[in-house]
Amino acid sequence: MRMGMARWIRLWPAAASGGGLGMLLAPVAEAGPARRLAAGAGGLALLVGCALQRFGTFEAGVASAKDPKYVVVPQREGLEAADGERHPPT
Repeated sequence: MRMGMARWIRLWPAAASGGGLGMLLAPVAEAGPARRLAAGAGGLALLVGCALQRFGTFEAGVASAKDPKYVVVPQREGLEAADGERHPPT
């Protein structure tokens, strides 16, 4: 399995946290260009974090669809186990 986007999906929490921190610190910055720069950098980091999460999740879905045995088999086993619990043998 290709691990190309796996490293990107690991980065989204850091980008989103950095964006949140930038947005929190923007009002503390001096009025004028510094505040605008802090708010812009925070917003951009939030946008990047969201994009990394979205594309990483999409890539994981594509990888799952290419080899569905890792999804279908556990679901079927769970259904069989649940079916046995609902209808115990008499």
